[in-house]
Amino acid sequence: MGVAAVSLTIVTVLVFLTWFDYCRGGAKLALALYQGNCFVMHITTPLLAIVSFTVLERRPLLTKLDALWGMLPMAIYAVVYLCLVIGGVWEDWYGFTFGGKYWLTAVLLIAMNLATYAISVALCALREKNKQL
Repeated sequence: MGVAAVSLTIVTVLVFLTWFDYCRGGAKLALALYQGNCFVMHITTPLLAIVSFTVLERRPLLTKLDALWGMLPMAIYAVVYLCLVIGGVWEDWYGFTFGGKYWLTAVLLIAMNLATYAISVALCALREKNKQL
């Protein structure tokens, strides 16, 4: 269910990062999420993955339990990202540590895991609906 992790990218950009970057640096910084390579990474790739998964693929039925696997890439990335940011190896370019307010980071990670699961379930349901057409 890698498509769920990639789909989380577009949701994160549209719901969180655009607003966050606008607050940090205005419209110019927020619009940078939609230009050049960022447009491909944040918009085009997730949309193509969603279309491919829901319309073009014809593998067997996926269950809600299978949708849990969609959370795994996000959970691994979150752990690696936070370890490297807190360890000073990476800059916190997403702003997910909220300047050291790690309790907000924990809330965000829980919300993102729940969102990933919801995306997985929704994608599976949409795929099954399209298979019936």
